[in-house]
Amino acid sequence: GQPFFSGGYNTQSWGSRDGGVIDGMQIEAHYRGIRDTQPNREAFAEVTAEVLEAVLAEWYGWPPSP
Repeated sequence: GQPFFSGGYNTQSWGSRDGGVIDGMQIEAHYRGIRDTQPNREAFAEVTAEVLEAVLAEWYGWPPSP
């Protein structure tokens, strides 16, 4: 009955924080103005991709594809 998932069950259960071998990330996107229209979804996707590329480069040395 909640508008979004809470608790991060999969990231807590299977992520590497407590010694697992798989890193995980959970994104909650339940705010107004993010998923309500096609342009907002596209803008959110673009910004999310930029942030994920920065995280992957910083923590894993993984450059994005050209």
